Amino acid sequence: MKRLMLIVTGSFMLSGCVAQQAVIPTNTYDFFAEDIVSKTRNGIDNIERFYAFFENVQSGKRDQVRIVEHTIEGDPIYVDVRHNNEQINLEIDNSEDAYSNGEVVSTTCNQLNAIEVGSRTDYYVSECSDDEQYIIFSDY
Repeated sequence: MKRLMLIVTGSFMLSGCVAQQAVIPTNTYDFFAEDIVSKTRNGIDNIERFYAFFENVQSGKRDQVRIVEHTIEGDPIYVDVRHNNEQINLEIDNSEDAYSNGEVVSTTCNQLNAIEVGSRTDYYVSECSDDEQYIIFSDY
């Protein structure tokens, strides 16, 4: 009976250790299929989704997109862009960047523009409520 108790107790302890190893840190981000992930080893993931978003905004259609860029150290910066037929709501979240001030910028803008710079195109929002312009995406 003592031996059975030791085996049962040992099994519970081992299963507890296995469960502890399976815990995922809270600072990781689960990427979704619709996210545009910039600057990966393969270039840009889901770039077609951004082009569709740009066309929808130019056509006055409602749409939204999340762009995830990574710093040199690998920290994510999230750029959420929502178009509601009248304006563009922009949120830039640097809170997971170890070298930033952890700021989250939120503003509303009236225009989404594109400009060619050498071999890339920069997409930026302008006419923003904070009198700034923000480059939200570059297709390098």
